[in-house]
Amino acid sequence: MWKKRAIAWVVFCLICFSLLMARLMQIQLFETESFTSRNINLLEESVKQRIQELIIDNGRGDFLDRNGELLTNKKVPVLVLFPFLKRMKWDEREVARIAGVSRYQLHESVQKAKKPFTYGDPNPLPLTTSQMEKINALKIPGVLAVERKFDRSNIPAQQLIGLVGENETELKKRYPNKKLSAQTMIGISGL
Repeated sequence: MWKKRAIAWVVFCLICFSLLMARLMQIQLFETESFTSRNINLLEESVKQRIQELIIDNGRGDFLDRNGELLTNKKVPVLVLFPFLKRMKWDEREVARIAGVSRYQLHESVQKAKKPFTYGDPNPLPLTTSQMEKINALKIPGVLAVERKFDRSNIPAQQLIGLVGENETELKKRYPNKKLSAQTMIGISGL
């Protein structure tokens, strides 16, 4: 009698294990780019969880006036810091000295950070070319001095220049043969 129960229990466990393996294969192998009825791209979502990023330049073209000045955004040399710095030793004192800021404020900003940030946000501290070169020469992982594009609050002739934004249905309509992220920015109106 106990042999039949043991065999039944083993068969039940094998069936459950097989069902779990089939579900895992479905998730990992067969439906990675269109999971569930909401078509979730598991590969893209997985990468989002593992990376830390800060958009420095959205890659869209620039509108310039007749003097070559940017109309829609401005480029500012800034100090970019990543939150993993709080788990490592790095030369805070030297970076603070070069940037002309308090070491304590720099340290506190990194300690509070949950994602990469521009030091001084929402009003980032502008750096000189010399400061940028000196900070980048230190070659500290997670400490970068770069030129970052910021949107202007007042854009001249915005009705002509237009707007950009996320619109998944319009993106699929314009680019039916391309596999693009749902968060891809596209021109909504104007030029």
